[in-house]
Amino acid sequence: MGKRDIYLESKETTGYQGRLDFEDEFPVLGIPVRFRSNHPLVIQQAFTALGHWKRLSRDLQERASPLGVDIVIQETRDQSAPAGYDFNYQISGDDFQAHSGATTLRASRRTGAALAFATEALLQDEPAFQWFVIEALALFLVTASRRVPVHAAAVVLGGRSLAFAGASGAGKSSLAYAFLRRGFDLLSEDALYIGTAPEYRIWGNATKIHMLANASGLFPELEGRKAQLRPNGKVKITVPVSEIGQCRPALYTDAITLCLLEPKHGERDSVLERIPPDVVRKALFSSLEPGFDLSREQLPAVLDYLLRGQNYRLSVGYDINAIVDLVLDHLQFTRLLET
Repeated sequence: MGKRDIYLESKETTGYQGRLDFEDEFPVLGIPVRFRSNHPLVIQQAFTALGHWKRLSRDLQERASPLGVDIVIQETRDQSAPAGYDFNYQISGDDFQAHSGATTLRASRRTGAALAFATEALLQDEPAFQWFVIEALALFLVTASRRVPVHAAAVVLGGRSLAFAGASGAGKSSLAYAFLRRGFDLLSEDALYIGTAPEYRIWGNATKIHMLANASGLFPELEGRKAQLRPNGKVKITVPVSEIGQCRPALYTDAITLCLLEPKHGERDSVLERIPPDVVRKALFSSLEPGFDLSREQLPAVLDYLLRGQNYRLSVGYDINAIVDLVLDHLQFTRLLET
């Protein structure tokens, strides 16, 4: 079945006979993805979520037929948004399906195509629509075997990159934000994507950073920002990268220094120590969270690439500014901030 056939087939199974007159294309993680829809707001939302990829240099974009994401906004008696974001997901090999109320999604990595039928109500809920439909379908298609996700936040400065790995709740996002305040750019707040073809490269996809509702206790400038329910069911403060000094989203890096985060409960001081790659590899494999476990077979090879640089254990105390100073000093980032 070809890339466009998934839509043509749907006309027979759903009875939809409309046109998809609105479209745009984005090189997501360097792989072209074309969005088509019968509603212009879908394309606007796709640009909001993925428009930063349009500044990727053409020589880093794969020269291949674009993957296809077709999104149909349909009138239905059930125009409610998904209560509690109760999407039911099913992934079987290269096939993805999800549904919530009158909204249905499906995608196939074998054909490089995805199709969504969504309600107007979900479309109007911008964060949910971008999370559940636009990003979910695009990232499922591009993360087949050539873009393998690894659970880590990462920041970039002067061509050098620093990643923080650890389980959810380890403080990756807060630590990344602390570095953004010092002049770093954001590569990832939760997931790095290791490209394996046509050559190895480390990709990110982050335009916002999300922190717990009490983050203003660490960062006073966040006082007054309202924490909101995110599509994943967590209550977080959302800070666009564009609102943090001169920061902007970084798209990729070729090498990275990785810090494995371990909390030091109740202690102020942090400790940074060099560790061998096998220690990091074991930690990452032993704590694969949902979504990151789908590429388990590809992980050994991509971790060999990811961990070929320097790797550290960062035992994290409660003084976050001291943590940043320790890392900047020890890893010799300070001089880059002074230039």
